[in-house]
Amino acid sequence: MQIDVQKNKRSELKEYFLQFLMLFLAVLLGTVSENYRENYSNEVKERTMERETLKALANDLNTDIINLEKSIKNKAEKEEFAKKLVEFISSKLTLLKKISYNINIAVNINLIILGHKF
Repeated sequence: MQIDVQKNKRSELKEYFLQFLMLFLAVLLGTVSENYRENYSNEVKERTMERETLKALANDLNTDIINLEKSIKNKAEKEEFAKKLVEFISSKLTLLKKISYNINIAVNINLIILGHKF
């Protein structure tokens, strides 16, 4: 009878050990799978954020390129306008010098006619 009791105890110990092992493996696999799921979902979120950031960066670069082209065109137009303005002012100054010279001659002629000496 003692042999039967010992066999029962051994079989109970084996059964307890197997139950413990199954519970341990179930908890371990649950923890590992949860950790994997979290990492996978975090990676998906990070990739999504990276894509959105890259799209925003590409849009910003396109906007900057358009603005830069407009700025370059605007600067060229201003330079052209400035050149025309300088030419216009130069031509008016030349005209004013001629008029001033002609007025000076006319005044001198009038003074000579009137008999004033200078």
